[in-house]
Amino acid sequence: FALWTEARVGQTTLDFFFFVFILYYIGDFVADARRQSRRNRPLLRHFLNSWTILEFLNLVLFLVSFGFRFAWYARSGESDVKIDVMAKSGRYPGILDQIEWLYMIQVYINSCNVVLTFLKLLKFLRLNKRMNILTATLSDCQDSIIGVLLIFILVVLAFAVTGNTLFGTQMYEYRTLSASFSTLMRMLMGEFDYEAMKRENRVLAGMFFWGFIILGLFILLNFLIGVISESFGNVSGRTVPEPLDRLLDKAQEDFKVLFKFDVMKKWFLMRVVRCTTRESLLERCIDVVQLWRDENYVQIETEDGEMEYKEGEAPEDQTITRHEFLGAIATVNDGQILEDLGVDYTRYIWNHLVYEFHRSQEAEQLQGAMRRQAAFERGCKTALADKIKIVDQFSQRMDNLNSVLDHMKSILDRVN
Repeated sequence: FALWTEARVGQTTLDFFFFVFILYYIGDFVADARRQSRRNRPLLRHFLNSWTILEFLNLVLFLVSFGFRFAWYARSGESDVKIDVMAKSGRYPGILDQIEWLYMIQVYINSCNVVLTFLKLLKFLRLNKRMNILTATLSDCQDSIIGVLLIFILVVLAFAVTGNTLFGTQMYEYRTLSASFSTLMRMLMGEFDYEAMKRENRVLAGMFFWGFIILGLFILLNFLIGVISESFGNVSGRTVPEPLDRLLDKAQEDFKVLFKFDVMKKWFLMRVVRCTTRESLLERCIDVVQLWRDENYVQIETEDGEMEYKEGEAPEDQTITRHEFLGAIATVNDGQILEDLGVDYTRYIWNHLVYEFHRSQEAEQLQGAMRRQAAFERGCKTALADKIKIVDQFSQRMDNLNSVLDHMKSILDRVN
């Protein structure tokens, strides 16, 4: 373990900067929850979102880790340990045990937090259609996979209890319930000692081993893989790959706009002076655009008492021009939000929306063409099923005809 000394002052300064960085993101987390509340969105649904839970756990672990780190600073400062004095006296100060415990707790917490931090990168990879394949697949199969995972864990837990009961007294791998659970998980990966199990209980070892392999590996694990594979196929069918040259051109255009001097200046003033974010301002703009839509596309009451849009005015048929978009945003706070965002950034948002709209239109057209092609192929197979069967049997019939001709040839040779 490590002991804090004056030689670590530079590292300690960086630790405090990082702590301020964590406090900033805690404030942003709370501000995001307040924005959800102001927009009349259910907070429970927001906090039960998987990304929100991941963010919350990440920040809590950072705070707990810093709590132990500050305690480690304090206890290290209270100690006056000198290695040469300890070597001569042969005494081990008891305070070092406390310092070691505080330091190792930080190591364990940060080890777990590194995994959570890198998992948060998947949240930002969702912005790219190519990189979003993992999260989109898990999102598509989450309802089915939760039930299968629950059954899988129950089955493994049941066999873990059985393994601990049968082999726990003699085999180290099954000494406790947790060790038995880990052994069974390794067994699914092909790591097991069947001969040792057989020596311990010749009668029940085979039933235990093959029962777990058949139920856990052949059935449940493959069923789990099948659920994920089906969702992966569905997501891949809905995802239209974008050419790399188009992605690079789009990234270059975004870079030019976002790093303009005026755009960077307004962002700095917005964050430092007004203590707000572009996201919060854009959410208010969305509310204004929706209000503009509701004013221009009025819903009427049907005979059933339900509110519906007029024919041709459904949300998917509604359109808005760039002039109307900028005009709606300019009405918010007498144009203050448009001033904070800047005309260049607002036009960038509009161009991005148009780009994504055209991308979705291309994807729908391509998917429609793929569906029509698949339907055409199914229709052809259905209509020509008998003919295809005859064609498939043509080779066998030719072989039979050749054998008959060979037989007739042999008869004629004997007659001659």
